[in-house]
Amino acid sequence: LRPALLARLLDAKSVTMLYDGDAAGEHGWAPARRKLALVGVPCRRLSPPPGLDPKDCPPHVLQEMLRY
Repeated sequence: LRPALLARLLDAKSVTMLYDGDAAGEHGWAPARRKLALVGVPCRRLSPPPGLDPKDCPPHVLQEMLRY
């Protein structure tokens, strides 16, 4: 997370992040999770269905993922 984005998230009740489900997504998720935890913001990670990147997911798939 870049400092400007982290600053914007400080007042959030929680954050949901969508990363790729591969090793690169895991690599990117871990530091972001740690930074948010340090400032007391709970967060969760969602991964797209196998074979899809978040940017390639149709809107209805993203909406379904966010329901839970």
